[in-house]
Amino acid sequence: MWLLPCFFVRRDARRAGITAPLIEAAVDLARSHSATAVEAFPIVAQRRVGASQAFLGTREMFAGCGFHEVARPSPSRAVMRREL
Repeated sequence: MWLLPCFFVRRDARRAGITAPLIEAAVDLARSHSATAVEAFPIVAQRRVGASQAFLGTREMFAGCGFHEVARPSPSRAVMRREL
């Protein structure tokens, strides 16, 4: 199991579609090292969030990259997993 804890995208590069390719590259790297799954702990947002929380990624972003929710430790956090 590999974990994707957070992402940093420079301010001038945000909202340019960079996070999904970063997630896919991390999944590919995990797969190449024989990981069986990748997990992340994104926020569950009802509205747009600021950079102080967005570095975790959003549930929707990970779902769009093939992750599925396996737990909800709090109303604002999800555990997302992608089996490899």
